Amino acid sequence: IALNPFRALPCYDERWQDAFRQEGRAGRITTAWQTLGPHCYGTTEEIFEALSSHNLQSVVICGESGAGKTWTNKLMLDYLLDVGAARERKESALSPKGVEVSMVYEQRKYQLEAANDALEAFGNAKTRRNDNSSRFGKYSQLYFEEDLAAVRGLKIEHYLLERSRLVHAPDGERNFHIIHMLAADLKSGSYAPTFKYIGAAADVKQIDGTRFDDKKEFLELKGKMLKAGFDEARQKEIYNIIKGAMFLGNLEFQELEKASDDAGAVLKPESHNDLTRACDLLRIKKGDLLHALTHKNIPTADKVIVVNVSQTEAQAQRDAVAKTLYARLFDNIIASMNARMGNHSSFR
Repeated sequence: IALNPFRALPCYDERWQDAFRQEGRAGRITTAWQTLGPHCYGTTEEIFEALSSHNLQSVVICGESGAGKTWTNKLMLDYLLDVGAARERKESALSPKGVEVSMVYEQRKYQLEAANDALEAFGNAKTRRNDNSSRFGKYSQLYFEEDLAAVRGLKIEHYLLERSRLVHAPDGERNFHIIHMLAADLKSGSYAPTFKYIGAAADVKQIDGTRFDDKKEFLELKGKMLKAGFDEARQKEIYNIIKGAMFLGNLEFQELEKASDDAGAVLKPESHNDLTRACDLLRIKKGDLLHALTHKNIPTADKVIVVNVSQTEAQAQRDAVAKTLYARLFDNIIASMNARMGNHSSFR
């Protein structure tokens, strides 16, 4: 059960990790809480020691919103990712081979950490009680070598992504972090586009009253994505898709008043520039996208009838397209991360 103390505590450094590892190697990990206190490192060491006799171990982290589930998950993963690196650091001084192996483990550790951290930009958001709240469920699986000397892979399964947060953030909250990062990145000189999906969320501050530094966070994200295996070209594709969805949200429609069956929604003249930007970023034809947003297919027994939709329906279809784009991109990012983070079939 995660419990947020709402202040920094000096009990998450290497000294505390080493203390719990020593208790584990001495066979005292089940009683370590009596001397070291209850700690997520104690739980992590206990399940790690149990791997020597049982191939599968699970931890469920629970708690109310803002309790610290995301942070606890990060601490426990960092502890486990450091298992091989910590052992190899001690042995690296004994031989040149030890130095080489240590570097391999350290590189793998940083890649896995970077991938896990980068994912938060796409799936986390600021809420009333938490500046970095996970808006999706995550099941992380770590795979170890047979001798438990090091982590060989990380696989992430996700569920229940809060897709609606792309198009709307509740009062006092923000959209996904990446939305605000890209909005800040798009501001250049006198060019500062606004996005209806962001709206008042642009002015929401952190819980401590300070503003988010989205430009700085975006620079850090690009570095993490690079470490996780996403080169600059692939990152550009990802960001362009999200930007396209953001500009898509700026499209507004009006009813075409006609005394015929052709009445329906048409794009407002002032939205044509945003339509062009969205289509350029998504690399699709404007006519195709506009037709898809303002029409619907009605299947019958022998054919499909295409009819116009109302202004309300067009706006709903616009948001549905944007949310689907984002959700499928999120799926693809996680699939790409999993493919880069090791073999998941032949280890503990």
